[in-house]
Amino acid sequence: MIYASLKCSANQTARSLVDQLLQQNDRSIVRVSIKPDCIPEFSPGNHSESCSKWLGKIDQLAQINRWDEKDHNLSLWQSRLTGLAKTWYNSLDSYKHTWYEWKRLLIEAFPDYYDFPTAIRKLIRRVKFPDESWTEYYFGKMQLLRQCDITGKNAVAMLIDGIQDATIQSGAKVGRYSTPEENV
Repeated sequence: MIYASLKCSANQTARSLVDQLLQQNDRSIVRVSIKPDCIPEFSPGNHSESCSKWLGKIDQLAQINRWDEKDHNLSLWQSRLTGLAKTWYNSLDSYKHTWYEWKRLLIEAFPDYYDFPTAIRKLIRRVKFPDESWTEYYFGKMQLLRQCDITGKNAVAMLIDGIQDATIQSGAKVGRYSTPEENV
């Protein structure tokens, strides 16, 4: 009888400990540390990356890595400011801002500007260079296509148009691809 009582008490204690550990585990969040270079650099002079797109990438990383408000201010993103953005940051009187305040300040300081005619000219001038890999050409041209919001068959036509080798260009045209991804 005493043995059964002790056994029951031990089982209850073990269950209680397991429940406590499970509750603590639910409350604790595993934090993944990332290197600052996982965040792309932001330089306002670089028209391929707008401030809002850059901030969006940081928000995506935050969601993936479960960052909270405090994590956003860990200087990961601050170390990725270059050029005018770094000069702007260094000239600030106060660094005590929430992530949402930082985003507002950055967008006010570096509003998105999109010069469509210039982007189209860059896209048209972008060709596959002899010393460039096909992968480099593809991703470089795709970045320009995204900036110009060109997709589908029109994107395929622009990719093929940048190929200087007539034989390869003809072969690519015969493929009648619908999307750039089919062309790869």
